[in-house]
Amino acid sequence: MKLQIFTLAFLVSLALPSCQKSTPASPESSFPLSVVDWQAENFGQLSDILAYTECIELENTPEAAFSTIDCIVCQDDRYFIFDKYGSNKLLMFDDRGRFVRQIGRPGHGPGEYVRLESFSIRNDTVFALDANGQKILVYDIDGQHLRDIRIADLDFPDALAWLSDGFLFYRGLYDEESAEDVVALFRTDSQAGSVEPYFGYNEQSSRVSFGQPLTESDSSIVFTRYLNDTVVLFDRSGQIVKGICFDFGTRRIPDSRHGHITVRELTDSHCAFLASAPVPASSKLCGVVCEAGERMVFAYDSLTKRTYIDRTGRTIPALPSNFAAQDSTGLVSWLNYDVKDHFLSTLGEERIRELLPRMEEGSVYLLLYRWK
Repeated sequence: MKLQIFTLAFLVSLALPSCQKSTPASPESSFPLSVVDWQAENFGQLSDILAYTECIELENTPEAAFSTIDCIVCQDDRYFIFDKYGSNKLLMFDDRGRFVRQIGRPGHGPGEYVRLESFSIRNDTVFALDANGQKILVYDIDGQHLRDIRIADLDFPDALAWLSDGFLFYRGLYDEESAEDVVALFRTDSQAGSVEPYFGYNEQSSRVSFGQPLTESDSSIVFTRYLNDTVVLFDRSGQIVKGICFDFGTRRIPDSRHGHITVRELTDSHCAFLASAPVPASSKLCGVVCEAGERMVFAYDSLTKRTYIDRTGRTIPALPSNFAAQDSTGLVSWLNYDVKDHFLSTLGEERIRELLPRMEEGSVYLLLYRWK
């Protein structure tokens, strides 16, 4: 499909009303749409704007143990590490990697969770989503429990982000459900009441997804439409600022495959697609694109409209859930024994050999990259 037709169809899909009862109206009938033309002649080198600077070992103790990293957030020189599928812990480390505390604990009482799905940090407040327990757990930055907010009417959301006067929630689509009958994105007031639906699932995504659908900075929230290759940027009041469409030309996934293609088929295909939820970092949007089976990190500068990539992995390797915004100064990635080979081009074999004994004992490292 030609880019102009796709762009028009995207905007029309947001503007047209739906006859489905559960499909919501969009918060904006239209908004600015930036197009990233994915052509080699338009690319700069990621190494021109980003450089590795520091390696921080996370304290390795029984209290700080986790299986993998699904989300990293840096806040006021603290690193919040979320292991969603393994230990299901939210852990806090200081800027030198020393373990500070676990946020919350399993249980059924106040301040306790059945299972954490995601978290969001506003200034000195941590909001942790316990969908099974149907509540948001609220803590201060020191891990003290402040209150629980019930979310009994929100139908088991999968992710949240704070708004200036409430919350933005995402809910995924399950195999037995129809895409036309599921609200993908909705907002609430500060007490998780007054639910206002934003987008229907069929408008904004597909059945295949990768990682977290919502990523954040201090001022913005990014919602990723994975196979449609478009992201929607919100401000903290919940208003849409703009959309960014990645035009992969003839290599984009055909519309006829949306909702049917599997992750394995995508990996083996010659299509190009967003392979991670991009994160906002300063004026840039950073993520991973998979092209003909090869993954690469990119940074799109919304000010200069310039895209920077690294096909070699020498600047930063392209791994699932491998990086997050490091305030406005750069990115943070992670390294452990299982992914060490991906970092040979970045850190060099000598440095990897130096760290290997610690990694064999289970140590995990944060790698810091700064904008030049």
